Amino acid sequence: MADFAGGGAERVMVNLANGLAGRGHDVDFVVARLSGPYNGSVSEGVRVRSLSGRLSGAIPPLVKYIRANRPASILAAGEHACAVAVVARCLSHCQTRLVLSLHNAIRPERMARKGLKERANPALVRLFYPAAEQIVTVSEELRREALRLIGGRASKFVAIYNPLFSDKLARCAEAPTGHPWLERKDAPVVVAAGRLTPQKGFDTLLRAIALVRRRLSVRLLVLGEGPERSSLAALSNELGIAAAVAFPGFVANPYAYMRRSDVLAMSSRWEGFGNVLVEAMASGTQVVSTDCPYGPREILAGGKYGALVPVDDPVALADAIVYKIHHPLPVSLLASRASEFSIDRALDLYEGVLGLTA
Repeated sequence: MADFAGGGAERVMVNLANGLAGRGHDVDFVVARLSGPYNGSVSEGVRVRSLSGRLSGAIPPLVKYIRANRPASILAAGEHACAVAVVARCLSHCQTRLVLSLHNAIRPERMARKGLKERANPALVRLFYPAAEQIVTVSEELRREALRLIGGRASKFVAIYNPLFSDKLARCAEAPTGHPWLERKDAPVVVAAGRLTPQKGFDTLLRAIALVRRRLSVRLLVLGEGPERSSLAALSNELGIAAAVAFPGFVANPYAYMRRSDVLAMSSRWEGFGNVLVEAMASGTQVVSTDCPYGPREILAGGKYGALVPVDDPVALADAIVYKIHHPLPVSLLASRASEFSIDRALDLYEGVLGLTA
């Protein structure tokens, strides 16, 4: 990966590295640089290797690493990191098995909402991903999108849901948050989590909360950091809900926040999976999500385990939040669904695509 930034793909890769090492595999975690909050989450059984620089300059040191260590397999995440891995594997002249993963939707019709770097992703995928022995996507719909974009043998593409559910997550959910809205709760709380970027649609969520507050005195906690923080804070002021909205920043244990909240709202415009939906259900929290590409419809089984609403529709999102506060599903049902996205189940499948033996 590029680094240990606090995103969903980074969390997944850390879970995989720790899980594979826990099964006795010899695991190196190679990053261009050591920055990011998930650096401290890597287990002692995993060796962290830094290429000491930006991803754009990572090809020569990665070639050197591959030649020196001759890994049996490489798993890369992030379109730019995957491109680097393809070129480095080629230049190393080593027969390392290469598996590339896709963690986010790449539909060109959504490019207007993406940054310049993200707009290059479809071209990178078309150009570099065919060189891999296996391509892993994090949802079935994303697998079909990747197959359409890249072409080739369907057997080369495999969907593996993200490794999220574990006993550790359940234990973390029981920890205190220290936040007064949750520890001394006197009103319903909606929680959201993710990088503060246009992809996550937090502007739509703020508008929805303004509508909800006409009916219920709810509060909103938005966990995460990102470039839209100041504009979202300004929007909450403009909507007259600033006193009922808090931005605690990146939170190492979001599960405790989810556990004590009434509803987890995911307002994304696009995803590859939607980690927070599984994490919230595992924490016993009701979920509401946009029916965005891709992941939420698969996770929630078409709406069986949580409400699905149209993208960029604050009225529908507000109605769904109010409904879930008044009509919660049984916690046991949510936990049972979340357990289907277990770390162990994902590890079994990743061992297969990486060509590993126990």
